[in-house]
Amino acid sequence: MSIDVAVNERTWNSPEVVATYTARRYITPAEVRVLGTCWSKIAGGKVLDIGIGTGRTVPFLAPFAASYSGIDYMPNMVAAARRQHPNRDLRQADARELPFADGEFSFVLFSFNGIDYVDPDHRPRILGEAHRVLARGGLFVYSTHNLAARGGDARSRFAASLPQLHVSRPARAAAAVVRGLAANVRAYRNFRKLEHQQRVGSDVAFILDGAHEYSLFTCYVTQAYERRALATAGFTVRDVIEPDGRLAGDSSSARDLYFVNERA
Repeated sequence: MSIDVAVNERTWNSPEVVATYTARRYITPAEVRVLGTCWSKIAGGKVLDIGIGTGRTVPFLAPFAASYSGIDYMPNMVAAARRQHPNRDLRQADARELPFADGEFSFVLFSFNGIDYVDPDHRPRILGEAHRVLARGGLFVYSTHNLAARGGDARSRFAASLPQLHVSRPARAAAAVVRGLAANVRAYRNFRKLEHQQRVGSDVAFILDGAHEYSLFTCYVTQAYERRALATAGFTVRDVIEPDGRLAGDSSSARDLYFVNERA
């Protein structure tokens, strides 16, 4: 299922997308539960934060850890994170080849479905690297899109998005219509250019799901597939968490899932 994911890299590194994520300074209900579940490995521990983007998770981890390192593959994301958190160890690095020693960390996080934007064939390398840099008994937590949420047909089809209109403010409504039309034109062009590269299997799909005007390929996997991959990498799954913070059942159709995994 090898695909050229340069389009993903261009999108994530673009100034417009970096600016969008710079404004996000919160954690999700699922992440609140993750912090509670994993606190013994975070507080006073050695923490690696993968896919930091513009630094959203830094203030929720770094102040409590004995040591903290944050990485992202996109240089513009790392630059934005450094501006917000100038005194933290934040660097550009590849999750497929982590620049850290074996067994260095007690807790590794890869949040916001970041693993879903690499070539699906490279996911085992990321799991293997997380296993390598974790100490025995350490926890690796990450989120991924859930293929069950797509229903019977995972292949994406173009759908225009409509702007919210304020009828009491006609000038703003007109401007919103113009912006919305321009965005839909860009989205449609992206979709037509890239749709033939979508790949859909029974356990894994790499599709255009509409994110950032259809300029991203996103990986969706079944829960069973991911459990097998984690077992192969040497992890034991402790919990699977839905976006609202509840534990997920085996047949969960939640949009994405957080996997909490212990290194054997």
